[in-house]
Amino acid sequence: KDLSEEEANEAKKYKLAELGTALLADPESNIKHIKEMLQMSKDGNSAIVILSLKSLLAVFKDIIPGYRIRLPTEKEQEMKVSKTVKKMRYYESTLLSAYKAYLQKLVMLQKQTVYKRVAVRCLCTLLAAVPHFNFRDNLLAAVVNNISSEDDVVRKLCCTTVKSLFTNEGKHGGEVTVEAVRMIADLVKAHSCQLHPDSVEVFLSLSFDDDIGKPEKSEMDNKAKNKKSSKKRKGTEEQNQLPENDRKKTRKEMVSKTRDEVTADFKAASHAQDPQERRKMQTQTLSAVFQTFFRILKFAVRPMLLRSEASSSGSHPLLAPCLDGIGQFAQLIDLDFMADLMHSLRKLAGNGRKAEDSSESSCQLTVSERLRCCIVAFKVMRNNLDALNVDLQEFFIQFYNLILEYRPGRDQGELLAEALKIMLCDDRQHDMQRAAAFIKRLTTFSLCFGSAESMAALVSVKHLLLKNMKCRNLLENDAGGGSVAGAIAVSLLQFFISPPFFLVEIN
Repeated sequence: KDLSEEEANEAKKYKLAELGTALLADPESNIKHIKEMLQMSKDGNSAIVILSLKSLLAVFKDIIPGYRIRLPTEKEQEMKVSKTVKKMRYYESTLLSAYKAYLQKLVMLQKQTVYKRVAVRCLCTLLAAVPHFNFRDNLLAAVVNNISSEDDVVRKLCCTTVKSLFTNEGKHGGEVTVEAVRMIADLVKAHSCQLHPDSVEVFLSLSFDDDIGKPEKSEMDNKAKNKKSSKKRKGTEEQNQLPENDRKKTRKEMVSKTRDEVTADFKAASHAQDPQERRKMQTQTLSAVFQTFFRILKFAVRPMLLRSEASSSGSHPLLAPCLDGIGQFAQLIDLDFMADLMHSLRKLAGNGRKAEDSSESSCQLTVSERLRCCIVAFKVMRNNLDALNVDLQEFFIQFYNLILEYRPGRDQGELLAEALKIMLCDDRQHDMQRAAAFIKRLTTFSLCFGSAESMAALVSVKHLLLKNMKCRNLLENDAGGGSVAGAIAVSLLQFFISPPFFLVEIN
């Protein structure tokens, strides 16, 4: 009797459940069932395909071992081995070939709208669960390529997975972190910095050791120890020239070599990280991160005429997360790049009205982006006070002008509040002229906007008045005498705001 389509689908679902249960119960004995499950993922019914993908995901997550599988060489295959070893080799080779076919299937299906989200979810789940296993590079590349996807669900899935790799390095020993950061750097370069901000914002989940930017003290000690040990070995070799001793030495070397190999295998299996290896990986990661940040800054500063047509849209989607990252890792920036960094920030902070008049200047930045540049410049200075001697006057000038350019609905209020705090309030003594100028500007600002903005401005005014005693004269009423009224300190605004008069002589 022929089954209806609905009955056939129910039978396939039951078959999938049966095969998956058998695999989970005894993977080594039932590994052949995984090929049947793969075959069912080629079904014409989309519901069956999705169910088979999810079933295979559950199976692989459960049966994948905690080590990378190394298939035997031709020489090893020719050697006689026990039945147990043969069974294990068959199991590992079948598992590896099925896993490879499954990944290829997912990569292919993610290009189809119907299966895209399911396929990407499976890829992300596998990368987060088994980042140590074979074909990691293929898996990582598939996820990283989607971190700037137009589909919000896909993009958030991929970004969350990459962040989990950065925060859970115990699963992979830090190797995946280096690879992921380099892939993102290449992606930013290939797309001329025109990606979704989330693709660079993932860098903010990275963490580095405090001493990563400092020279390693143990290097000289290690070199000295190596020299001493080499001298000792030379001395013993000169003393022991007998054939018997040579044989013993050879035997010891073989034992030592075997022990080193076992130790290396153990480290690979347990993902234990040597301190020097960890330092090396973190240095490589940090280098790729700052390379990406500086590329984004240079792109934002670069004149429009020098950009390619493909990237001449004028937008800077990656600038905000780039500036946030520079501010977060400011203490790790190499001092050799500090002058160029401050020059770029100064240029970007002043990138407003100039862009309107010159076709060769870079695209006009928003008030929020220019505020970020000022904030980051001060963070960099605060974290490198002992090594830097940079005049921040230009940033104060730009910030002074930006205060009245701020608009509540268009710009980010928290950025303005942070700029007020870090530039005017945080343990910084200002001269009287600058303090008075900002007090006047902020009181004017407080009259023009809502309660939240006014409160932030007036708190800053209060701080400046408390820090600068002489500025409290601004709170006094105008002096009575004409000679002491301080009239020379203000401009004759009356000429500019006076209405037109009826008499031509007056006009």
